Amino acid sequence: MRGYYQQLVNGLDNYRHRGYQIALKFDGFAQGDQVLDLIAKLSPNYVSFSARNLERVQENTILEKLQQLKTGVEQAGGQSILQQIDEKRFDLLARNIGFDLVEGGYYRAIAFDYLSNEKSDGAHLNALIG
Repeated sequence: MRGYYQQLVNGLDNYRHRGYQIALKFDGFAQGDQVLDLIAKLSPNYVSFSARNLERVQENTILEKLQQLKTGVEQAGGQSILQQIDEKRFDLLARNIGFDLVEGGYYRAIAFDYLSNEKSDGAHLNALIG
């Protein structure tokens, strides 16, 4: 298995040297050191996470785990994306954590500059997710 992993890393390095950008997409809620290690090793330009499965994560750890993932992407030199945001509470999470890009049904009817709006305070955020 290790040989396949190294072949993957070598192939992605080859693409990068040819001018392509690398993106990772996690459809489920990605958590744990293995995900952070993969992000650090591959140094992707973009890493996408889905908000759709956040309800399965313990509510008191969502903020911390998303922050760890966002920080890991940032340290690897990439941009973080939170997709499938269908509720205001997940929009507030994305804003407070500072995801670079967002996407989801919640935004279809809303036109605003995502990064220029002020972040909410932590108490308001905890009330929404808790």
